Amino acid sequence: MLLACRAPDLLVAVDNLYRQLAWLLGQTAHRMINVQKEKDESSSSGDSAGASATAPKMTDQQKKNLANIQESSLLSGGVEPRYLAEVLSKDRQKLLKTYLRIIDDQYLQEQFDPAKKANASEDSIDDDRILKAIISEGVDPSTDCLLKCIQRSLETKVPMVPYARLAGQNGLEMSRAAFALLIKFGDMLEDFVSLVDQVQFFNSLEGSQATDLNALIKILKELPQFFSIRNKWEQASKMRSWINEKKGKLSLKFESEVRDEVLKKKKEAERDEKARAAEAGREAAGEAGQIDSAS
Repeated sequence: MLLACRAPDLLVAVDNLYRQLAWLLGQTAHRMINVQKEKDESSSSGDSAGASATAPKMTDQQKKNLANIQESSLLSGGVEPRYLAEVLSKDRQKLLKTYLRIIDDQYLQEQFDPAKKANASEDSIDDDRILKAIISEGVDPSTDCLLKCIQRSLETKVPMVPYARLAGQNGLEMSRAAFALLIKFGDMLEDFVSLVDQVQFFNSLEGSQATDLNALIKILKELPQFFSIRNKWEQASKMRSWINEKKGKLSLKFESEVRDEVLKKKKEAERDEKARAAEAGREAAGEAGQIDSAS
C-alpha cells in the first residue's frame, strides 16, 4: 500500500532526473559544437594586437562562402565516434567523458581508451580500405572491375539513363566519390564486398583480369544485391549532370571574360592609334609652319 502511494512520486522524480540529464546533454552538445566567437577588443590587446594587425583579412567572397557553409547542412553529419579523441580538445574530452560515465555509454567510453579502441577499430579500418578502393581507381583491381561492370550495365539499362556517360573521366571520378558515400551511409558495404568477392572468384577461374565484362555482368545479375548496388551507382551518377552543368557555366564565364578582354584591348589599340595620328598631325603642322616662316 505504501509502495503504491509512493509510486507517483517516484515516477515524478525519475522524470525530473531524465529532464535534468537531457538538459545537461544539451548544454554539452551546445558547448562542443558552438563556434568560437571573436575575442573582445579588450582581451585582444597586447601581443594579440600585433598579430591581429598582421593577420590577413577575409575577402567578401570568402566571408560569403563561409556563411553559405554555416547555413547549409554540410556540417550536420557529425563526427564518427572513433575520431572523437582526435578532433576534440583535452577540455572537451574531459567534459564528454564525465557525461558518458553518467549515462554509462560503454561504447563511446571505449573510443577514448587507446587499447580498446585499437581492437574495436579493425572493422572500421577494413571499411576505410573498401571506401578508398571505391573512390580511387587502381587501389584494388577487383573493385575497379566491378565498377566497370556496373557502369556498363547502367549504360545499357532500359529505359536509358541519359546522364550515364556525361562528363567523361571527371564525371566518373565524381560518381565514384558519391557512390562511396551512398554505400557507407546506406549500410551496404557487406553487399558490395560480396560482389567484389564474386569478381575475384571469376578472375581466379579465368586466370587473369576479366576482359569479357558481359559474361561477368550476366553472373553478377544472378545475385540479388547487384541491382540494389546498381541503383546506388545510378544515383551517384547524377553527379555527372552536376559537373557537366558546372563546366558549362565556367566555360560561359571564361568566354565572357575573354570577350571583354579582347574588346578592352581593341579599344586601347584604337585609342593609341588615334593618339599617334594626332601626334603625327601636330608634327606635320609644325614642320609646315617652319617651312612657311623660312620662306
